[in-house]
Amino acid sequence: GLDEDSSGVIASGSGSVIQYNKIQADKYGVDILEDNITVSTNNITSKNYSIYSKKSRKGYTDINAVNNTLIGSIYNTGDMTINGNTIKSSNSKEGGALYNTGSVILSNNEIIQNTAPDSVINNKKGKLVASNNIFKYNDPASFAIENNTIVMKDEGKFIPTDAKVSIYENGTLVKSTTM
Repeated sequence: GLDEDSSGVIASGSGSVIQYNKIQADKYGVDILEDNITVSTNNITSKNYSIYSKKSRKGYTDINAVNNTLIGSIYNTGDMTINGNTIKSSNSKEGGALYNTGSVILSNNEIIQNTAPDSVINNKKGKLVASNNIFKYNDPASFAIENNTIVMKDEGKFIPTDAKVSIYENGTLVKSTTM
């Protein structure tokens, strides 16, 4: 077995690409320790964070997570692009799918069955630009219909701007709006 402090892969070389791996770890699936790292087309399972990018002050820059299947949330304090991933079945203390204090572009992801006491996306003092993401079966739910209006339920300061939000039930469109 793995000890509770184990990391699957430690990415410490600028320009590194972690690709086509099956990574399983208790603490961090991929532990980012340098700028300019790409994590692409992996299956990563972690009890804590599938991708962990934390550095004092400004954080790491040019971090890219592309086309991965992630079980375990993402922790970011720098500049990160998260595109085309499935982030699922995470259970985290802060941000069920994403905890961010840096700058994130979040696009074309499926965010499914994640839970956290605070929010699925916890954008704490960070900048988040989100587009074309699908949220399913998360707790707390990111969006809900109240009084025939779609409202944001996630309290993690995840605020889409001019975003189209659609709610489906059993594959059928129930309501759609722009927020």
